Amino acid sequence: MIEKTKDNYNIKRLEEAKNWKKPTKVEFDAYVKLQTSYYNEKIDKQNKLKASYQRMLDKANAWTPPTKEHEGLKKFMINQLTESMEFDCSNDYYKRELIDVQHLTYEKYVNDMRDSNKRDIEYHTNALKED
Repeated sequence: MIEKTKDNYNIKRLEEAKNWKKPTKVEFDAYVKLQTSYYNEKIDKQNKLKASYQRMLDKANAWTPPTKEHEGLKKFMINQLTESMEFDCSNDYYKRELIDVQHLTYEKYVNDMRDSNKRDIEYHTNALKED
């Protein structure tokens, strides 16, 4: 039963890959617009998250521990917030992707899709042979 399911999946994907059609310029423009919007939203979301972390970090830095026993807690809070901000709020990936999509040409887009489609055909053809 599992083999049959695999076959059906690979057959369907192979058929889709063989029926691939070159995207139009309008489809390319829509893709760039959609991706640009997506990355801008992600960057905005990360910026808002970073601002939230920064507000909390400012409060932690301004907090005066009520006892010496609480000084370790303050250091821990500051450390956790700083590390979390570095890890959770980085925009580097989204900024790189945004630049890449804004510099993407129609020709490169089509070539990349064609190459990906060729890999799909090879993969699913080989998967069917193995099954």
